[in-house]
Amino acid sequence: MVITTGADGPANTPTAGHIHNTRDSAQPEAPRRPTVCRFFSQPQGCRFGSDCRFLHIASTVKPTPSVDTQPTPESLPVDSNEAAKSRGRGRGRKPRAQQSSTVRKRQIEDLLKVPQWTVKRLASDRNESALAVEMKPSDPDFPFDVHRLYLALVVPSQYPAKHLSDPVLTIQVANQKIPTGVKRNIEQAFVKHVRKEAIAAIENGDVEGAPTLEDHLVWLDRNLELLMQQKPAPTI
Repeated sequence: MVITTGADGPANTPTAGHIHNTRDSAQPEAPRRPTVCRFFSQPQGCRFGSDCRFLHIASTVKPTPSVDTQPTPESLPVDSNEAAKSRGRGRGRKPRAQQSSTVRKRQIEDLLKVPQWTVKRLASDRNESALAVEMKPSDPDFPFDVHRLYLALVVPSQYPAKHLSDPVLTIQVANQKIPTGVKRNIEQAFVKHVRKEAIAAIENGDVEGAPTLEDHLVWLDRNLELLMQQKPAPTI
């Protein structure tokens, strides 16, 4: 699934040096919710292209390659006593893939119920799911003119990561008034943090004990001011 946004706002969008303190700003930020463009997936496409104000989401699901049929362990003759012992040892245990799927589903459901944020399902396919998140900075003295942070949280189907090569969580900031370079800082720092936590959990053999979706967004909230103070990332 590919998620893209339109332009970063009108021509008078403030630069990184012009994000003002909320106490000095008389005009609140207009909501910029990560909403899906309903024309992008149509045959004729979206006539606004990269200037569209809504998210462009296209499925990139690839068909699973066919494999030759191989004999399964169940099709091979086994001793009945050994089979009984095997059934006893495996009773009550879920396959690892099913365990991960359960963790992922539970964390998404928990995130949808967090009272201080507004979280909605945005899109989903076999590879990943996207959630629209609206969060107000928890710091009452937050110095920037950002009353709400609007973003798309993309959760891979392999979440939580079990291997170092597995994809990790990503975000896409949708606020028009945040300069593109600052958005990139926020997005890249979030991925770096998530990957660091995933690597630690994998190396410690405690994948299910890794931070949750909510934990990662709490980290983002607590570090948002610091990330917005950094020099804007290159956008070319």
